[in-house]
Amino acid sequence: IGSTPFPLPEDGRDSEGWAFLGTELPGRRAGALGVLTWDRTDASQSPRQGRVYAQFNGKTRKVDYFRRKTAQRSGPLDDLPLDGRSNADWEYVKPR
Repeated sequence: IGSTPFPLPEDGRDSEGWAFLGTELPGRRAGALGVLTWDRTDASQSPRQGRVYAQFNGKTRKVDYFRRKTAQRSGPLDDLPLDGRSNADWEYVKPR
């Protein structure tokens, strides 16, 4: 692993090179399955129905978690909701 001019903070706060996103997962089941990241720009990425995906919400500066309801993309830029609500494709999963 290469070195970075910005060491990881150890106090649970943002630093010059890092944003602290929290440590809570949306439940034990999601943690055991692994949380996936969603890339809306990667049209080749197939969503996995029932799996939990994480997204950093730049507006709230928190990580949002969503469970995929469907196995097909609804469009080329299939976005996770930014308002913390479920929609036809995504179920919002509140961290515990």
